[in-house]
Amino acid sequence: MGYWVNTVYVHRAGVDDVVRAIERVFAAEAMERVPLAERARMSIEPMQYDLACHNDLWGVAVFPGAAGWTVIHTAPLELFGELLIGSEERRISALCRELGSSALLVNVYDSSGVVVVECSAEGRVFIRGFNGQGGSDHPYRHHSDSATEETYRIELREHAWLGLDLRDLWGEELSSLFAKTCAGANAAYCDNLISVDTLISRKPFGVPGGAALYFKWTGNSRQRFEPCGSWDEYRAALRARS
Repeated sequence: MGYWVNTVYVHRAGVDDVVRAIERVFAAEAMERVPLAERARMSIEPMQYDLACHNDLWGVAVFPGAAGWTVIHTAPLELFGELLIGSEERRISALCRELGSSALLVNVYDSSGVVVVECSAEGRVFIRGFNGQGGSDHPYRHHSDSATEETYRIELREHAWLGLDLRDLWGEELSSLFAKTCAGANAAYCDNLISVDTLISRKPFGVPGGAALYFKWTGNSRQRFEPCGSWDEYRAALRARS
């Protein structure tokens, strides 16, 4: 199995500030913060394998990064890279404007695909890299479909002041550099284990100074399938829904 990462680094110190901003952004999408008890995860979970707009529950882990940074992991995995419901704007833009802070989204797909997204404090988005694995509803499909040699190359614009040498870096090496730079002592937590295990299973969140939040959709259920024990069960659930 390859290496996967979907990590958000917000250039803002203070977990509490980021948590409050997330609550406001999600409330605008009719997502209400709720307490949830720990559960056993199934093999196929919608919070891992489906989009935010097809999930009734969202999980978000927020914890301190390096000086001046806060780190976010989510389930669904690309929650902040996806579009706001009913909008052409990415969720990260709304969060950055709410905070008045910039952010980086670092995505690695099965070791081979990499997409790095920068967002300014005003909500402007700049995308570099390439991911050939996304389907028609992948949040970066348009970017990958129109990729050029220039847009393929990873470079920073909004965060060029970090002075990172990204030449010849890809996959795990690239994400590790961002983790070391933006998460500091908590770099070891910047992988998808928090998303696909801790958040989906609602386990106690053990990162010092961190918080795990859960949000429930207040409308009628929009999930295409419930957690499944096998891929056959998953496919059957989708057929029954169509």
